This record gives sequence, structure tokens and C-alpha cells, in this order.
Amino acid sequence: MSFEVHWEDRPSFLCKPMIELCRRLSLEERADRAVSLTNAARELMYEGMRLRNSFLQEKDLRRLFIEQNLKFYANQRRSDGE
Repeated sequence: MSFEVHWEDRPSFLCKPMIELCRRLSLEERADRAVSLTNAARELMYEGMRLRNSFLQEKDLRRLFIEQNLKFYANQRRSDGE
């Protein structure tokens, strides 16, 4: 099976090559990729907070980061109906 690859800014579920790549991965590989993406997103978020709050010491920045994440997850649970 061959696809012409045109990487454009569109949702991944509409991208046939991406779907095919994901289908070929084992469940363990999919989980590894999901964890890697989650960690990368978390690191980007943390660095963004560091840039916006450059006056904070590392421990205060870490505390703020954790507080923001807890607020986000609490709001997610409420919006999901739990």
C-alpha cells in the first residue's frame, strides 16, 4: 500500500499516512508514543510558564505549574460529568 504524503496543517484523523502508521504500531508502541507526546507537551507548557514568570524561583515555578495542572484536571472532570 502506498500513499502520496502531503503534510499539511489538518487533523491527524484525516491524514491517511498517519492513520496507516498508527495502525502498524503495536499497543505497547502506541502507549510509548502517547507518553512521549504527553511528556513533550508538559515540558513545553513548563517552559512557557518559565518564560512568562521569569521572576519566580524554580521551586515557586514548580508549585505554580502543579497548581495550574490540578486546576485544569479538576475542571476537566467537572466538564466530563464526574
